[in-house]
Amino acid sequence: MRAAYLLLTILILLYSPLVFAEKNIEKGLPQKNLKPQIGLVLSGGGARGAAHIGVLKILEEMDIAIDMIAGTSMGAVVGGLYASGYTAIEIEQIVHDIDWQNIFDDRTERKDIQFRHKRTDDDRLMDFKLGFKDGKIIFPKGLIKGQKLLLQLKQRTYPVQNIKNFDDLPIRFRAIATDIETGKAAILKKGDLGLALFASMSIPALMPPVELDGRLLVDGSVANNVPIDIVRNMGADFIIVVDVGSPLLTKENITSVLSVTDQLIRLLGHNNSLRQINALKKSDLDHIIIRPDLANFTNGDFMKITEAIPKGALAASKFKAELSQYANTNNIQLVTNKLPLIIEFVRIENDTNLSDQMILRHLEIKTGLPLSPEELNKKIAKVYGLEAFERVSYDLITEDGKTGVLIKATASSIGKNHIRFGLLLSDNLKGDSSYSLLSSLTMTEVNDLGAELRFDAETGEKLLLAGEYYQPLNIVSNLFISGKASIGARNSSVFEDGTITEELRVSAIDFRAFGGLLLGTWGEIKAGMSRQWIKVRENDGSFSFFSGERFVSSAIIAQLNVDTFDRISFPKDGLRVSMTYYGARKILGGNNEFNLFQAGGRYVKTFGKNTLGFAFAAGATFSRDGQVPSAFSMGGFQFMSGLAKEQLTGAFLGYGAIRYHRQLTKEQLNVIDLPIYIGASLEAGNVWNNKNDVSFRSLIFAGSVFLGVDSPIGPIYLGFGMTDRNEQSLHFSLGQSF
Repeated sequence: MRAAYLLLTILILLYSPLVFAEKNIEKGLPQKNLKPQIGLVLSGGGARGAAHIGVLKILEEMDIAIDMIAGTSMGAVVGGLYASGYTAIEIEQIVHDIDWQNIFDDRTERKDIQFRHKRTDDDRLMDFKLGFKDGKIIFPKGLIKGQKLLLQLKQRTYPVQNIKNFDDLPIRFRAIATDIETGKAAILKKGDLGLALFASMSIPALMPPVELDGRLLVDGSVANNVPIDIVRNMGADFIIVVDVGSPLLTKENITSVLSVTDQLIRLLGHNNSLRQINALKKSDLDHIIIRPDLANFTNGDFMKITEAIPKGALAASKFKAELSQYANTNNIQLVTNKLPLIIEFVRIENDTNLSDQMILRHLEIKTGLPLSPEELNKKIAKVYGLEAFERVSYDLITEDGKTGVLIKATASSIGKNHIRFGLLLSDNLKGDSSYSLLSSLTMTEVNDLGAELRFDAETGEKLLLAGEYYQPLNIVSNLFISGKASIGARNSSVFEDGTITEELRVSAIDFRAFGGLLLGTWGEIKAGMSRQWIKVRENDGSFSFFSGERFVSSAIIAQLNVDTFDRISFPKDGLRVSMTYYGARKILGGNNEFNLFQAGGRYVKTFGKNTLGFAFAAGATFSRDGQVPSAFSMGGFQFMSGLAKEQLTGAFLGYGAIRYHRQLTKEQLNVIDLPIYIGASLEAGNVWNNKNDVSFRSLIFAGSVFLGVDSPIGPIYLGFGMTDRNEQSLHFSLGQSF
């Protein structure tokens, strides 16, 4: 009997630790004989979040293995990359390599957009678009769409695209977003990791909400900026919290509606963070809270983001004593497959009116060959350059043991019909001023080939109503046809010896039809016919449109246009050339006959902050028969600076210039950038009525100096110009002019 009691006692002693251990696992308590589960909490904080990388570097240096990560916003991005298998040094390199100036600028690089859409740069309208449907104006859901940021996150998570459960990543991971419908935290633990990271840092108003699993998600900092509760629920025994949230503004710094809004956003994150941290302090869980000194960093300081990394490392180093007991914990080997995948098929998920074949043609993915994420992003950027989408993204999918890519093309949230506006102001500070208000309605995706119908209106010094239809002919070629009709009127001054002698009003009705060929993204060649009804009368201030001397011009037109500019205002690189032949013929129904040749262009190259450019213009009119108006005019800022606008007119034109500008301001994020430039030009040119008068001796020389601003509503210039004949003028303008 005593032997039986002894045996029972031994069994109880052996079994009781196992029961206790099981209870500890269920409750998430530390276990004496097992490695403690270390949880890492990375808060949101915008650019301040780069400090997380410095903390990770110290943890790696001490060989501390992280078992689970929960992150919000920028903390989710850093934590998601670390959980995917990147080392701290690799993440630091990624942050260093990202083009932060352009990452929040949705526009596809101008060299990659379709030439047709480059022509919209010439319309002098603002980039900002409004939607129009059923007689209602539709505003975009965010200032930007986040296309480049999403593709960057997809590229960096490409090696783990096929891992859909975040518990299966090298480190268990949770990203925190906010359900904007309920205001509650959304815990993202499965699906597309890149999209989850994007949703977690989708800043309200800046970027539209991300639809994921039937929910509309925005930045997680609104609901849970320091997600301590998440790692506690994941079973952490020891929690490392890194809080990089922005401190609240003082009343001295709350001075405008923008700062009030900023403070409200900070309050949301601050209050939920405070609740999380207080709850952790009251618990019996071991923990440390790291707060890097980021006094000189704001959430938006992405242009100096890497400077926050050593701040994080310095703050973490102060906790080495507390961390040392968790050092040398058999850190896991973080390994990801970074080799390009073989793409064996392509699928399209498209909710626009454009055909899938149109998207495939611009995508240019060759199946059966390796495709790196960098190459895939470039191809998707070209599709996005069709300007018909809210976002274009992708998923890697598997069918019958083959790996393919699913392209997801999401229709624009403002619809297919877009309204844009523009404003032009010009003044030479001598009483010669003008203004124009512009607007346009563009109806895109008229059919699956991408046809467009566009209407323009302009009022002010110039009146204009115009409509244009553009139709690609098929999917496999770049052939197109277009037609345009316009009616308008403008003022024209007649000069004699630099003095205005007569003011005219020129009215015109114009019909044009073209057939052409797009030359990739860099040019077009087209030919067609034009018929104009023109009336000229004295400008007496009346509105009469149809009075005055009338003549008709019918012509054959041929054009070659080339454009590789990186931007239209203050370009830094590229070439822009236009060549036109206009052959008026009486046999076509006109009452005049002549041949006109015209060419103009500009080449620019940038060296650091200094941009040097060369410009030219040339024109000639031959075989004139009947009433032929002066074909060319010259004068105005940087087109013989010092002269009044259109002061010189004639049948022949020659012009050349060297132009220079230097950026005075530091590079900022494009979404908030307002660069300021200083510049100058040296110019030579003239116009002549007879070919025999054309000579270098008769050239007029001129120059200008200016201060310029590249603003959201167009370039702003304040300049001074002077000719070698001592003609001088000051110049102020707002808006693009060509």
